Amino acid sequence: MKCSACGNAFNDGVQCGVCKKHLDFGCAQLSEIGWRKLGSERRAAWKCPACRSLSPAPAAPAGAPEPASLETVLREVRDMRRQLIGLPTLIEDVKSIKDELKDLKSSCDFMNGRLDDFTTRVADMEKR
Repeated sequence: MKCSACGNAFNDGVQCGVCKKHLDFGCAQLSEIGWRKLGSERRAAWKCPACRSLSPAPAAPAGAPEPASLETVLREVRDMRRQLIGLPTLIEDVKSIKDELKDLKSSCDFMNGRLDDFTTRVADMEKR
């Protein structure tokens, strides 16, 4: 076959679903693997770059949000910054709680050891 875009001969390529022209993979801007993965329905509907440029871009769905304006984005960023103002204090509080829990665990471990000692002593006294 002959590529309709560059005129080079090729053995394997793609066919546009609109103009039915044959293109090699390079001119089609598509890899052979990508073409094979499309499946028969999508291959039949595939458009070459020339036909793609002629067809209008799909309109946004009715419920699609409008693109955000710079002012909207800036306002949202400021809102997020305002919400994050207390974050350093919160982090310090969490670190403090973590340290207190570590101390509490250490104290519990110590008391558990003492309880084991008392249990052993009581058992020894009962044997006498």
